[in-house]
Amino acid sequence: HMIELSLIHTLLKDYESNSNSLDETITLAKVENLLCALYTEASKKIGITGEPNMMALLFLAFLQNTFSENDKPLLFIHVKVALTLFSSAKLAEKYKYFFHYCSNGSTICKQNLHALLNSLSKIAEIVGEQVTFGSHLVPAAVKNLLKFSKGKITSKKFHKWLLLEPQTLVWISTLHRISSSETTQHFVSCDYCRINPVVGLRYRCLQCINYNLCQNCFLRGYLNKRHKERHQVQEFVNPASTWEETKATINALKNKLPFAQCSTKPYLSFDEESIFER
Repeated sequence: HMIELSLIHTLLKDYESNSNSLDETITLAKVENLLCALYTEASKKIGITGEPNMMALLFLAFLQNTFSENDKPLLFIHVKVALTLFSSAKLAEKYKYFFHYCSNGSTICKQNLHALLNSLSKIAEIVGEQVTFGSHLVPAAVKNLLKFSKGKITSKKFHKWLLLEPQTLVWISTLHRISSSETTQHFVSCDYCRINPVVGLRYRCLQCINYNLCQNCFLRGYLNKRHKERHQVQEFVNPASTWEETKATINALKNKLPFAQCSTKPYLSFDEESIFER
């Protein structure tokens, strides 16, 4: 998450052909060379810790476990997608490059969209999330985007659809927020473990007054005082401004009223059954 996407894109150009085919493959030896060059350049530019060759071998092992059988060559699109996903780029920039990798310059065809989403789903599957984000949901996602874009998937439509956080890809924005906040400090105490400051993501209850949880306690489901699991919470990636803190307190007071309802931002849900809808 520390390597710039511009560096990744520059090095990828040295290894790709001019065919722009998503069926293009790359040998494991070439992938290793690419990764070694990438980590060597990154260590020079941003001073990342670790031995470049060792980091290259670790990432190569991840790619093999995720995308390859035995020692077969990898699809180049898989390498591009993985490196882009784990880069330090902003989320919008990653989405832009995903489109660039699979489009003809202006639109993405159904086949290429399927290849892109399948590549991303394999990354979710390798960490045990195949039920919620697995490749079995890709056909439904493809159909949903084609319907959303009225059959013509432009860059603008693709980006708008991704902002709806479709079910198969909602984990990407979560991963991005977690990685972006790894060193962020929130100068409040976690009301469960009492750590101060809270490092990483911070969760503030929208029904309890001034109730905060650190990322670790929230993800583990730890609760105390009058805070309940059903309570809505607000996630803070960056330290909150005075206005944001005041607004959160006002919302908590409003939500304590008997007729109040917390609003939530739903993600775009679909399942295997939607594949067969007519």
